[in-house]
Amino acid sequence: MEIVNIYRKKTSNTGDKFSTPTKYFDYLKDIRTLDITELPPDQFLKEVEGKIIIFGGGGFLEQDYFKDYMNVLLGAKTELLIGWGIGHNIHGVCDMLYDSHKYSDKFHLLGVRDSANGFEWVPCASCMHSMFDEIFEVKNKIVIYEHKNFPLRNLEPNFPKMKNGDSFEDVIKFLGGAELVITNSYHGAYWATLLKRRVIVMQPFSSKFFGFRHPLVVANSFNIKDNYNIPVYPDALKEAREANIRFADRVHKMIEKL
Repeated sequence: MEIVNIYRKKTSNTGDKFSTPTKYFDYLKDIRTLDITELPPDQFLKEVEGKIIIFGGGGFLEQDYFKDYMNVLLGAKTELLIGWGIGHNIHGVCDMLYDSHKYSDKFHLLGVRDSANGFEWVPCASCMHSMFDEIFEVKNKIVIYEHKNFPLRNLEPNFPKMKNGDSFEDVIKFLGGAELVITNSYHGAYWATLLKRRVIVMQPFSSKFFGFRHPLVVANSFNIKDNYNIPVYPDALKEAREANIRFADRVHKMIEKL
């Protein structure tokens, strides 16, 4: 039985590229992968019919193209349909209203990276990467990790900066080497939290920033003298990994039964 993973594969966005569970679980490492943005509906039907389909990870819940695919799936027969670490993502809003509830019955198993939404919480599988086991020396008090398509405004120009198109290894070292991470990247905020760093989500442009399991400070401006009372979550990595391992075991058992 063929297994196909569909996610944002052909992208320069580091978070999207490392969100696929195929990178972290042995029983998925050799399966076929497809880019979700490159499948017209007629081709999509041919790709999913009679197969085991894993969507994720990535923020494509409520995206129009995802709704189009789900409408195709309503009339298709898949052996298994699984959503793994997918999340809400509408630009310009902060409310996480889920039209996707009407599709949830189509999934045999659905894990959503957003918390408090009525779905099972399964965060991005990138938490399983071995780099999160490393210890990083703090080299900078404050760094900026910026979404390459949404430059941050009115911040101190001398803060060290990286963008979300840089290599995963360099990004994790950069985030792990800071006391405080200012970011408008979903994965920048997520990864810095897993690394036990303080995080400010700055100038959020999408609903995806308002569903973190571990709530983060959100701001539109930054003053180094202000007391933001920024939390650190020492168990975030453990919790994220445990959720993914439990989910992975369930997926594996379902596949083995076919």
